Amino acid sequence: MIVPKHLLEDIGHLQERFESASANDNRKIAVFDLDNTLIEGDIGDAVYASLLRDGAVPALPWEEYRNLAEKDPQKACEEAAKALEGLSIQHVIALTRKIMQSENSVVMVSGDCVPIPLPNPAMKELIRILRTVGFIIYVISASNDTSAKVVASEWFNIPVGNVFGIRSAVHREKITRTLLTPLPVGEGKVSLYRKNVNGEMPLIVATDSAMDLPLLQMCDPYGVAILAGDDEQFYHQARALLPLSTRLHVVPSSRSIDLDFRQKAAG
Repeated sequence: MIVPKHLLEDIGHLQERFESASANDNRKIAVFDLDNTLIEGDIGDAVYASLLRDGAVPALPWEEYRNLAEKDPQKACEEAAKALEGLSIQHVIALTRKIMQSENSVVMVSGDCVPIPLPNPAMKELIRILRTVGFIIYVISASNDTSAKVVASEWFNIPVGNVFGIRSAVHREKITRTLLTPLPVGEGKVSLYRKNVNGEMPLIVATDSAMDLPLLQMCDPYGVAILAGDDEQFYHQARALLPLSTRLHVVPSSRSIDLDFRQKAAG
């Protein structure tokens, strides 16, 4: 079984509790982060590295971008979205597909190896299971909105209308550097969720980063929180903030490479 047994058991108990509640008009909602959660790797970083390698857009050199990600992950996410300036949405869609379908494991840029994302097998199976028992799945990502929609819809069959990333204003069919708020980073993920999902409390929340602790805290007190990866410090942070009634599970990555340098800074 790809999905941990105890996680499946707790989801079963959650399902039973939800169905037995009287006059329950709420929907069963699960919210997932994308990078290093549903996928192993970061699609925003991979797109940025690919554009920089190919000289397609003006941007910070890779070393500066990586240093920024370690010092200020939110600013790095913003920079990655702004780097799409002048491109069409169709260009970003095609590039995202090309990256996800690549037979290579990394994008080489400035002597560095940037992992090409792969779906986390356990998360993909979990999404399938949740869908079969009636959960509505949402994805909130700090990567650019276009790439997030491509990955979540085409690799996880999640409706594009349920996927939210960093959005940019578009002028004359070209992406601009103007980012639309709320930005789905940190507290911004909570604001974006409440704006688009009517504030219903999710029964399941999954993420990999301490930046998403506000999102985790939105989880139903008797729900299930899922941490992707093996960041022990993040686990203890989450356990300290969440009610003891919230079931906390870890779904490890199946890849052994260093997937996201942001984790070291954010954790």
